[in-house]
Amino acid sequence: MEDQKYGDESEDEDNVIYNFHEGIVLAIHLSPTMYKKLPALFSTFLLLLKTLIKSMPKTGLGIYFSNCSKENKDDDQIQSSEGIFKLIKLGDINQTTLKVIDRYIKNATRGEPLMGISSREKELWAELLPALEDDAELHFGESLYRILHEAMKDFNKPTPKTDEYTSKKIFFFTDCLKPYNEDNFLKEKIQNKLRELNSNKITVYPFILRPHDDDDNDNGAPIKKEDDTESQVYQDRYVQLKEFRELFDYPAGAEGKKYLPVIDDLTLDALEEKLIKHTTMRNYNFQCPLILRNGFQIPVKGLNLLTTAEWKRVKFYNSNNRLHYAFRKNIFAQDNLIIEDEDIVKACKVGDQFFPYNEETFSECLKFGEKDAPLLRVIGARKFTHVTKSHTINKSVFVIADENTKEESSLERFAALYRSLCEKQMVLLCWGMTRKRSNPRIYYLVPTTIAEEQFFFKKFPQSLAMIEIPFADEIRKAPEYIDQLESLDRVDGSGMLDSLIEDSTVPHFKTFPNPALAWKFKVMEEHILQVELSEKEQTQNIGDRQLEVDDMYQQLLEMKQKIESNPITSAIVQKLVNRYNCISNDNELKRISQESQTNANKKAKIVGSQLTLSDSKVALYYKEYGLTNCTNDMLKKYISSKGGVIKGGRNKGEMISNIVEYLNKYNLL
Repeated sequence: MEDQKYGDESEDEDNVIYNFHEGIVLAIHLSPTMYKKLPALFSTFLLLLKTLIKSMPKTGLGIYFSNCSKENKDDDQIQSSEGIFKLIKLGDINQTTLKVIDRYIKNATRGEPLMGISSREKELWAELLPALEDDAELHFGESLYRILHEAMKDFNKPTPKTDEYTSKKIFFFTDCLKPYNEDNFLKEKIQNKLRELNSNKITVYPFILRPHDDDDNDNGAPIKKEDDTESQVYQDRYVQLKEFRELFDYPAGAEGKKYLPVIDDLTLDALEEKLIKHTTMRNYNFQCPLILRNGFQIPVKGLNLLTTAEWKRVKFYNSNNRLHYAFRKNIFAQDNLIIEDEDIVKACKVGDQFFPYNEETFSECLKFGEKDAPLLRVIGARKFTHVTKSHTINKSVFVIADENTKEESSLERFAALYRSLCEKQMVLLCWGMTRKRSNPRIYYLVPTTIAEEQFFFKKFPQSLAMIEIPFADEIRKAPEYIDQLESLDRVDGSGMLDSLIEDSTVPHFKTFPNPALAWKFKVMEEHILQVELSEKEQTQNIGDRQLEVDDMYQQLLEMKQKIESNPITSAIVQKLVNRYNCISNDNELKRISQESQTNANKKAKIVGSQLTLSDSKVALYYKEYGLTNCTNDMLKKYISSKGGVIKGGRNKGEMISNIVEYLNKYNLL
């Protein structure tokens, strides 16, 4: 895969997929030289299947052959074009998939019982999968077009009991080097199909096997003749693959994005590693450079160690010991309501007001003086003892060196940085944006070994954990009136609370959880954070749980009795209670006084000068309040003062209507 710029895969936050369902079509073009490679290919497919069953068991898989005269006559559900044989139709992998591949391998290797290997292996594969055309190179382009078309149809065809594929891949295996044989019409035809696949978000990965791989040496490179040089061999390969490079170098269309594969020939030994690599789901949170100073950086990427693509059902007991089940439900933003672009207004919040801004302003706000986002810039280091666990939010991200970049010695640099931080017991303070369109944040980069006790990193391997530092409005704080105190000595100036805890603590006392919140945090730990239950908790029944709660409650009663029976501790408690009540009452009295004053001002404004309601005041009250601020008595007195010019009313609404009619009649508004 060609190296991409940082952030390309995570640029759009709306494309994050939680219900991951991958579909893979393995497409093989049969040729006379391909039959010798089929045993190794099928063995690789079998290994791939076993790997996927363990890591992503719901992966869809299909195995298709082009230039094959065999047809799917026995299965009415499978229809295909001429020369296309679907050994396994695209669908979620199961036991049948494994059995089919295993049966083909056994049928092709039947022979000498002692060796288990047949001398007729090539002939047996040709019998199992007969070729349609002898000249596979000549008909390669048409076969390629047909098999790509078949794979696209199966990806887009709705299948009962199968979820829609969120990732669609076609792995095409061939040892033919000329996909269109200098036929420009055929070249354009295949490119149109590749463009159509790209618009359907189906990625094609060409695996070009060397035609005469059996003549290679142990290192996988072709055996050179005496007059050959290494550069000549490389140039020959480059020229041979020219058509493949031109084929995939097509205009991407309106979207302007496409996957550009690295076109190179492969040995069978290198095939397995590359195949597994492309089937692995991306599990990293971000990928960016860690800049220590200008000109010196380390490529890093962050891994989500405690996340999973699939959410399980979790059962828990609430405070009344009733059994409940929790599910995670993803509600997608798309619905039937279509919102036009011109109806969307972007705004930023300043204080309690929102100000609209355009795209130009938004782009300017996202610059932050950095051109190449995403990045992490080291702004300093500090002792680990100054890191406060309570001032952290979100989950930690496991940061490792990114070795899949052009930067050399990234792992060695990262290891040197890690050892230096461990030796000095320090952490890095970083600033940056881990994604292109994200806002800047501040992070700690903490070595897991020195923080395993405080941050529960015992299960983490040795590396750096990235901890997000919250802003002030993201931290739980004391009530606002506590912050407004001139000095905190008013709360506890002599350390009374510390002495109370020391004097009253029962030996081996455990923190008593809040019964109303305990089950919520249990769901968070087991379900959201995916924390594994200990063996003791797994075997604990309802009775044991209730006994544990009763034991904690008994300890609380014991502590209360100990405090009340000791005159020193009870006096401390009373002093603290008086202090807290005094502060709270002062704040409450202040709040009531302010509300009373505000209400009095409003009332004075609304009902001021009740007995002298003139035409100008009535007109003013009508414009500002619609006369709803005036009482019935005020309206009746105003009507009676006009000597029958204004009609009375049975209710307030009629009186207001008659008064407004009078004001309009005499142009008083």
